Amino acid sequence: MGKITVTRLRSGAYVADTLAGETDWAEWQTWLFDPAMTVEATDEGLLIQGTTSLEKRAFTGLVSRRLYPPDAMLICEMKVPCDLTQSGTYGFVVHLCNRLVGDEVRTLQLPDNNSEITFGRMGEKLGWFHWWYDHSGVGFHKWAEEEEPRSPLGDEGQRFQTVAVEYDEPTRTTRAFLLTGGAWEQVGQDRSFRKLCSSIELKIDAQGSGLELALVLRNCRLFPHPARTPVTVYVGKTAQPARNAQVQLLDAGGQPLASGTTDSDGVAELLLPVDACYPLGGGFRVESGGEVWDSAPIEPTGV
Repeated sequence: MGKITVTRLRSGAYVADTLAGETDWAEWQTWLFDPAMTVEATDEGLLIQGTTSLEKRAFTGLVSRRLYPPDAMLICEMKVPCDLTQSGTYGFVVHLCNRLVGDEVRTLQLPDNNSEITFGRMGEKLGWFHWWYDHSGVGFHKWAEEEEPRSPLGDEGQRFQTVAVEYDEPTRTTRAFLLTGGAWEQVGQDRSFRKLCSSIELKIDAQGSGLELALVLRNCRLFPHPARTPVTVYVGKTAQPARNAQVQLLDAGGQPLASGTTDSDGVAELLLPVDACYPLGGGFRVESGGEVWDSAPIEPTGV
């Protein structure tokens, strides 16, 4: 095919941060409710740790500085390298919020409508929870004693787990997911309420002093909802589009995630299935004129 190339025109990501190394403080702010806890960027990822010093409920973590559209999916990887046999109530949280509540930027005039996936302990119960708060309605479902968690995988302290929180604006439905066996497993139940915006909170939620806690997070991504946001690519040479070419989006392991056909302008729109896991890296495969070829790989930092 000569110099025909495939060019990604729009990835759609609002946020795509490895959280490793230096933190971009133009995008993030800390939320240090407990002065004994710390937030630090390391080569492995964002490390939140310390021994809690407050008897009341306290949050420690990283919060986005900006508000994004509500129709979105938040994906992050998390690991909890601490003693999970400690008694008490505490959680390690990936949280999709409706407002900003960091140490510097706050939008407290907005209702605190939110949804989160939490790995944590509530008394005798240890596992994965879907918590939510309908501030503008009448629903509060955080640390509800009747809730039964999804049981632990068993290696949450040693291996990063991929989690997601979704808000589907047309149906006003929020859901939480855990990636198991290469597919999303829903945690908890659907919940419907109105969100006006999206913001990110990555945090420890602790209730009591003397808890030695640690959370590592990496590869945080906030995307427009995949059901309504295609990946758009151009295939062809300069001023010479490749028409009717078959294009596939592949994950880093070479598995196809989405496919499409270029139009008369050489443009293809690839719509991922709703249950797809946005890749950390990958590439495109093109079939045109009887030839099949792969594009240069998309590096994880560019997703």
